[in-house]
Amino acid sequence: MDPKLILYLKNIVTTITCGIVWMGVATYWGVHKNFGFYETEIKWQNIVFYIYFLVSFSFLLYYMIKIWRKPLNIEL
Repeated sequence: MDPKLILYLKNIVTTITCGIVWMGVATYWGVHKNFGFYETEIKWQNIVFYIYFLVSFSFLLYYMIKIWRKPLNIEL
């Protein structure tokens, strides 16, 4: 196989895997542990969850941009 194609597919798999893991963790803590919702008032757990959500999403986007900015130039 062409080495550029292998790197391209590796980038795709890495992006999808990181996105699914991030979504799974955020969904678990937000929905299953009920930190994403509030009934009558906002608790400190809700604030910590939303801060974690925004910070981790920022790191995820940074990592994905870093992955896709690398050129696929390989000398054979």
